[in-house]
Amino acid sequence: MVSPKNESDLHLLIINKVAESTTLDYKDPDALLHQHGKDEIAKDVSAMANSDGGEIIYGICENTNKLPDKIKWVQNRGLKETIEQIIDTRIIPKIEGLDIEEVPSDADKEKF
Repeated sequence: MVSPKNESDLHLLIINKVAESTTLDYKDPDALLHQHGKDEIAKDVSAMANSDGGEIIYGICENTNKLPDKIKWVQNRGLKETIEQIIDTRIIPKIEGLDIEEVPSDADKEKF
């Protein structure tokens, strides 16, 4: 698995053109802000958990060739807790071993 821990790891995904797969999914973070975003989060996480597991990275946008293109940072510090709450209340049975991590921007620690 990819498991990016810092901004350099995210840039490596872009530089190495690591494409989405059954265990890796990139999402524009704007998807988290839409009204249907809660349903999409639950659907995406559930689908990943019901397959081989993997990682969903909110904040990497794809180009027209479906390859990672750029990082799109967010500043909403309550977002992690919101995602946890959505998963806890909408996915049954609970997913064991689920880990949600924030990857901070090197240039601005308020962005992740």
